[in-house]
Parts: sequence; structure tokens; C-alpha cells
Amino acid sequence: GNSGPSVKAPNQQVLPGSSKQIGQKYGEHMDNARPGYRSPQEYRDLANRLYSDPTASRTVYSPKAPNYPGETHILDSAGNLLRLDSFGNFRSLYPIFSVKP
Repeated sequence: GNSGPSVKAPNQQVLPGSSKQIGQKYGEHMDNARPGYRSPQEYRDLANRLYSDPTASRTVYSPKAPNYPGETHILDSAGNLLRLDSFGNFRSLYPIFSVKP
């Protein structure tokens, strides 16, 4: 049970994007063995965390780029890649590599 409002970090921004798109991509990338990919809520929370992460690396592609035109890619140190479309909305989120201990 959840009592009271959910608490967000003060500087956490909410990632824009449709629930349908987030749900669709969660369905593609769900992984019961990987934190952040085990439930739709975890997936959404991970996306929001990356979106608000000041230490994550951000790459903005030119609208004329041959790959990912106009997209913004946000990559955290754990190898999670958050892709935003040219309007800054959620496009996808998936791990691009596994971190070896």
C-alpha cells in the first residue's frame, strides 16, 4: 500500500511522453532480471531518473543526421539509454551494455 503522495527528488523533472509509447517500449524491453525493466512503473521511474540525471551524458543529433535525426540520447553510467524524439518526448529506453563488475 502507498500512503500519501509519492515523493520526488526536488529537481526531478517528469519526462514528457505518452503512456502508450512508454507501455509499448516497456513491452519490447522488459526484463525480470534487470532493475528498472521489471514493471511498467519501474521502467517509467527509470526513464524519469535518466531524464533528470545531471551526470548522464547527453547527445543531441542534428535534424539532418542520417541516424536518429533530431533525437536526444541520454546515457547513464549503468548503460541505460533514454531516447527522446525531436520534440523532447519519450521515444525509447533500453540497456545498451551490461556493466561488468
